[in-house]
Amino acid sequence: MPGWEGLLEEGLLRDVSVFDLEQAEGSLPEAITWDFLILVQATYGTEPERVLGPDYAPGGCTGFPNPTHTVLRTEALIPTPNSYFPDPHPMHRHRATEIPYLIEFIGVEDTPQALKAYRTLMGTYFGPENGVLVEEGMLFSLVALETTEILFQAREVSSWNQLHLSGDLPEYSDRDWDSVYTELSQRLFSIELDSIWNQLPGIRDRPGNYQGRLLEEFWVH
Repeated sequence: MPGWEGLLEEGLLRDVSVFDLEQAEGSLPEAITWDFLILVQATYGTEPERVLGPDYAPGGCTGFPNPTHTVLRTEALIPTPNSYFPDPHPMHRHRATEIPYLIEFIGVEDTPQALKAYRTLMGTYFGPENGVLVEEGMLFSLVALETTEILFQAREVSSWNQLHLSGDLPEYSDRDWDSVYTELSQRLFSIELDSIWNQLPGIRDRPGNYQGRLLEEFWVH
């Protein structure tokens, strides 16, 4: 990860987070196991090659195999509207605790209508509900992102167009989350949770759900 500290000083980067992944239930049996997710937040207008280097730029990345690692996919993403509640300030009271993350790769039906419907429902209901949970201290963070461009993808990798990362607080691990979201839907929008679910477009692919942990030693911010 050489050079990222310098890019941060130049104002081209805001944050680099590295997550160590463990595959969890819900992943496709034939899906490739991912070991790490590197999430780079660039400032507006920064070109991918400035952040990733020429080997990872469009047309330049061919998997980058070497004795230590292989890149399986590189993509550009943007936040889903009203669905971006990142980690709180580093001095947050939970910073001394290792936060478990749920990391979901989701493939919504790849049509303009389905993607628009999914974005609207996330931005209208699910995003704001999770924002309330973050504000009320029941959820550490939620970041919902959608793919805008695939810069490189290995042939054997399943595709997706949504990436969700939620930081879960250990003291709420046994909470009945269906009941929590049912109550939130009524309290915030006077609507039944099932009626929201029924409007969601189909999920054509779910290539992986992972439990992960943020590697603080590689955190650039």
